[in-house]
Amino acid sequence: MDIYGEISSILDKRYPSLLSCVFSLSYLLINLWFTLGLFRFSFYLSHLAKHINDAYPDKSTADHLLSISSAFFMSSFLLSPVTGLMIDFCLKRARTSIKNMLTNERDLANPDKMYYTLTLGLVPGQGLLALSAVALSAMMFIPTPIASYASFVFLVILRSLLFSCFISFLLSAFPIRYFGTLNGITSAVSGLICLSTNAFLRTSRSTDNYVTMAISIGIFVVPIIFLIKSRQ
Repeated sequence: MDIYGEISSILDKRYPSLLSCVFSLSYLLINLWFTLGLFRFSFYLSHLAKHINDAYPDKSTADHLLSISSAFFMSSFLLSPVTGLMIDFCLKRARTSIKNMLTNERDLANPDKMYYTLTLGLVPGQGLLALSAVALSAMMFIPTPIASYASFVFLVILRSLLFSCFISFLLSAFPIRYFGTLNGITSAVSGLICLSTNAFLRTSRSTDNYVTMAISIGIFVVPIIFLIKSRQ
């Protein structure tokens, strides 16, 4: 059985046009997930110096942490192969589940069920990103160097998962011929929304921490919905 051909057929029937993709629940959810994740990522980078300088009055400590952060961020590419392997493994299991549906229960196979079984393969990555975002936000409440080091690690994980899972979702959950347009729309919309991080340049560190924690928790909404849809 050509499982890739079967999945492609399911996607083509579900999304016969670009508009059917743009106005779908899946595209709305992945836009929400990516935008919240990108906002958290952008907020951290744009407010890092402000946070470090406020949390550590000692200039030498603040300068040391800022220099260490650069080393962490530059080495983030080392995590990409691990992220890719995890996504491939989860998607492979999702395709195997769909293949079993088509092999054992083809007459009863529900295209909607098979579609959300496919998207379930990307839920682990989406959930792990949400966990990383919450952990990152939690570290911002703790003014110690160890917490700052931990936040650097969580940011690297978040960054790797954010872009890898987003691209993988567009390539897996929609007809590939619409990939460029869907990617462009999401990038433009999320980028514009992330400009709002500038509104927090003069707010207190406490306000920043509570806002980013709320946003991080909100990221869980998307993988939870996909999980529920796959169980229906």
